[in-house]
Amino acid sequence: MSGGSGNYRSLMAALAQHYTHNIRSICEVHPELPNVLGTFNLDLRINAGDPINPGQLTQAQGVAYWLKAIQVAGNEPLVTREVVQTAELRLHAIQTVHALAVFTPVDLLNALQNINQNLDNINNVLQDVNNHLGNINNVLQNINDHLDNIDQRVDALSVAIHNVQLQ
Repeated sequence: MSGGSGNYRSLMAALAQHYTHNIRSICEVHPELPNVLGTFNLDLRINAGDPINPGQLTQAQGVAYWLKAIQVAGNEPLVTREVVQTAELRLHAIQTVHALAVFTPVDLLNALQNINQNLDNINNVLQDVNNHLGNINNVLQNINDHLDNIDQRVDALSVAIHNVQLQ
């Protein structure tokens, strides 16, 4: 994409993409860390529904690279290999969301929305069919009850006829 971050931002705005799930902050995963370490805020959380923001990606890249440098230098005992891995995984999660927003064709997104709508419609039809089957089952149960009643009357008549014949 030539043209720098301006094109990226306008494309992101045009797609009106949002984060689809929460991406926890590094402090949420490692509560032993302070919220701010050096010049970086480790307590930045992304919530589902937030608009995709290129600044989140830039910040996550800076934090991951900076924590890796601190861990390699051994200057801060709280910055362990696990903390660096968490920052890198968080960066990858954010990169994935941004990459999908930029490179997933809008037609594909519309097709997936249409598929979801069709599945909802099918679900509604199946619910209606289940309701109709329940009604049919109730009618058949009533018929069975009436047939049982008729059988009992026929049995009673048969006994009465048999008793009359014996007299």
